[in-house]
Amino acid sequence: MGKLVTYTSNAILFLFLSAPVYAQDIIINEQDLNFKIPDLSTVLTFMVQFFFVVAGLFALLYLLWGSFDWIISGGDQTKVDNARKKIQSALVGTIIIVASLSLIVTLEKLVFREKICFGVSCPIRVPALLKDV
Repeated sequence: MGKLVTYTSNAILFLFLSAPVYAQDIIINEQDLNFKIPDLSTVLTFMVQFFFVVAGLFALLYLLWGSFDWIISGGDQTKVDNARKKIQSALVGTIIIVASLSLIVTLEKLVFREKICFGVSCPIRVPALLKDV
């Protein structure tokens, strides 16, 4: 019971001892930072492009892994089959990546005429939800 009273009294004491804070707006000068602060569309565009780069690298590494397994299989048919499956999977993944990139670029350039962008050939356009009053 004594601890509860002590904790409660300390909480009330610290609640009423807080000093008022006079907050000010932070003015950030981009020239002092030596770089431009990215907005949401720039970050999302980077993430989309980064995803495709990483997917391509994984497909390449999986292809190399499968080819290395084929080389060291030593003629064992099960190892050759496993290596062939890895190589086929890597090639199918690469085809899917290239097809999706070409489809997205076609949609951005020809169909939507860069009014709607998904971040591959032009930056993502994010509508302004909050407008300055």
